[in-house]
Amino acid sequence: ENSISSKQIEKVMSYLSSCLEPNVMRHILQSTPRILRRSVPTQLEPTWKFLCELYPPNLRNEALLRKPELLVTRGIGYQADELNLMHVYLSQELKLSRQQLKKLQATHPTLFQVPVHKILPIVEYL
Repeated sequence: ENSISSKQIEKVMSYLSSCLEPNVMRHILQSTPRILRRSVPTQLEPTWKFLCELYPPNLRNEALLRKPELLVTRGIGYQADELNLMHVYLSQELKLSRQQLKKLQATHPTLFQVPVHKILPIVEYL
């Protein structure tokens, strides 16, 4: 069955209304209705946290208005453990500052989707 429960819709709507301005929420729902199928704790919350780290509030709203699918993109923010491990690895092992991490996260967000064990051989080679 392909229907969405009213409980699922309520969860997503409640979460979105707690995070987004009404005009941004309306735009996302109109352009990306599949967001209603997303799990709040395992998909929307980690993705939102990732976007909050990536953008200040005014730019985040602008980015979401331009690309409303950012909240439903697969792979962004879904693996919070990998994101944290990458931060720890880059800050402790490679000695990147918090400012360098933010810049790297803004310019190369996909790096934070890669498991740390996959980049270790590349860093060792360099």
